[in-house]
Amino acid sequence: MNGLRKLSLGIPIVLVMFLIFSKLITSPVPLVHAQCAVPTQVTNVVITFPNCDNGTCNYTQGRCAWDTLTGVTGYNVKVTAVTTNTIVLDQQSNTSTSSAFPVATTDTYRCDVSAVNACGTGVAGTSTLLCNTDVATTTTTTTTTTTTTTIPSAPLPPTGSNNFVWFGFAGVVVAIIGFSFLFLL
Repeated sequence: MNGLRKLSLGIPIVLVMFLIFSKLITSPVPLVHAQCAVPTQVTNVVITFPNCDNGTCNYTQGRCAWDTLTGVTGYNVKVTAVTTNTIVLDQQSNTSTSSAFPVATTDTYRCDVSAVNACGTGVAGTSTLLCNTDVATTTTTTTTTTTTTTIPSAPLPPTGSNNFVWFGFAGVVVAIIGFSFLFLL
């Protein structure tokens, strides 16, 4: 009988414990979700043409650049040639804050950039620019060469007290030539 009494006391305890745990398991427990916000609009989207890097410019490329945003995993970038409505660049989840794109013809190009994170995609920031491919891409270098030539000067007559000798000699030569003409006539 002692064994039966122990068993009869154990059943209500097990039953009470079962009811308590089943209530905990079946009652709704609110889950804690991390706060998440869709990124804000990308700002200061700018197109530059030509694409210059360290003083070297490429007239077959433009560059679209924008300000960085915090809390984003990447940027979606789309560049369109407006006149023909041709997409020349379409990048998804670009992690940098600029992208080079091909410029084949003179056209207005539009760059749309939107930020992306786990909660979604933000509003696109936009920039447009006329890229004129008719710009001269050649550079002219002028080289000037200077040549110095020394021309010897005529000998100078003697200076100082020799002037009289020099002039005297010249006078004698003139006199001899003059007398020679007289004899020839």
